[in-house]
Amino acid sequence: MTKLGFSLLLLLVFNISALPQQKVALQHNGATTIFSSGNPFADAYTAAVSGDTIYLPGGNIPIQTVLNKSLKIYGAGHNPDSSSATSATVLSGSFSVQENAVGLRLEGIEITGDITFSGVLTNVAITRCKLRHLTLSGTNHTVSESVITGNIGFGTSSSNLISNNVIQGVISGGTLNGIRNNILLFIGNSYAFYNVENTSIINNIIFQNYLSAGRIQSGCKLSAFGYNVFSATPIADNNTFEANYFNVDLSTVFVNQTGTLFDYSQNYHLVNPSTYHDVNNAQIGIYGGPYPWKQGSVPTNPHIVSKVISSETNAAGHLNVTIRVEAQ
Repeated sequence: MTKLGFSLLLLLVFNISALPQQKVALQHNGATTIFSSGNPFADAYTAAVSGDTIYLPGGNIPIQTVLNKSLKIYGAGHNPDSSSATSATVLSGSFSVQENAVGLRLEGIEITGDITFSGVLTNVAITRCKLRHLTLSGTNHTVSESVITGNIGFGTSSSNLISNNVIQGVISGGTLNGIRNNILLFIGNSYAFYNVENTSIINNIIFQNYLSAGRIQSGCKLSAFGYNVFSATPIADNNTFEANYFNVDLSTVFVNQTGTLFDYSQNYHLVNPSTYHDVNNAQIGIYGGPYPWKQGSVPTNPHIVSKVISSETNAAGHLNVTIRVEAQ
């Protein structure tokens, strides 16, 4: 699609014309269809076939409760600052991702509820989103640069990557997964990991410390912990700990972080990136690793950063609209 074509699409989707209806765009084989009913996401989903792309506008949108097609679904972002021109894209409720959604991609969306995978599902990517609980099944999923305000349950799934996220809950289950470059905030007297087996847990900053006893896991075995920052010295049990940072005052790690909950106003950059580094001397935490955190959690599709709409038409009867779009 040309830059002009995409700009016209953005004008339609993000409601620059100030019409009251929400508009959802569906792209299929280079053609774009706009849906503006009372439930435009559901209508676009019904019309979509695997391989299509759906663009969601800013605002609170009725949720499509089942995703069972291989689609790419983009929102306008969830960070209030970076989505101020469009409003954040918010889906209210929870939904199920089912086994025909192989290769599904979700990006730039806040989901107020949970995402639950079901069936033999593979290759789903969730990036730059915000959600509550996440329950996985299947293999080869990637969750990156997202805010998880609840728990992540692997179940029996394997070969998944949880990378560069801020996580407020517990990670449980699974085998042969990768958990790296995350920030695990403290949610109370609970373990950070339950029954996680044979998993690589590296480059994370881990607040959880059950009852200050140094036990950050329960029932885990054969997992390798490396280059993580802990506030205490963890008890290894049947796991290996090598080249970690123990007994760190976590209040000194970040540029601006207080409390135990994720907050958009906080700054999760490291005060001294060279102090806490991985095996390659790259910084740990969400700004290092394979998916460095994008400032503002801006999705990868071209992003409206500002819009100015005149309050009245000019002498020729035209309404002046000025928008600024940045490629990502």
